[in-house]
Amino acid sequence: MLLALFCFGMSYFWEQATMPAVDEVKLPFSASDLKGENYEQVVADLENAGFSDITVTKQEDLITGFLTKEGSVEKVSINGDSDYDKGDIFPEKAKVIVIYHTFKEWFLLENELSKKGLLLMADEIVYKKVTQKADKG
Repeated sequence: MLLALFCFGMSYFWEQATMPAVDEVKLPFSASDLKGENYEQVVADLENAGFSDITVTKQEDLITGFLTKEGSVEKVSINGDSDYDKGDIFPEKAKVIVIYHTFKEWFLLENELSKKGLLLMADEIVYKKVTQKADKG
């Protein structure tokens, strides 16, 4: 009976010791859980967990997007820590930085214009102007 009471007391103590304070967040995920996920979903998950100071940063490093998808998370740091585990506790106001992969802005614009057939048209206009100047020249 004494052993059962001791075990119950220890489990209760352990549970209370791992409970976050009112102004803290107990992480429902680890750093590795977030890597590769869509950054918008990760931001929503961080907000739902209780964080309020979230910054999103682009890492314009994609070329084709075949190996790494556009918008996938490279890293999430919480108060400078990017190696945390599920259950770790951080302040609600911790500085959270989400870094995600994307294409360079010029590549996105070129791709969008190309889809609409505008890039080809712009190239033709420039070619015509250059040709006309050469003919007059």
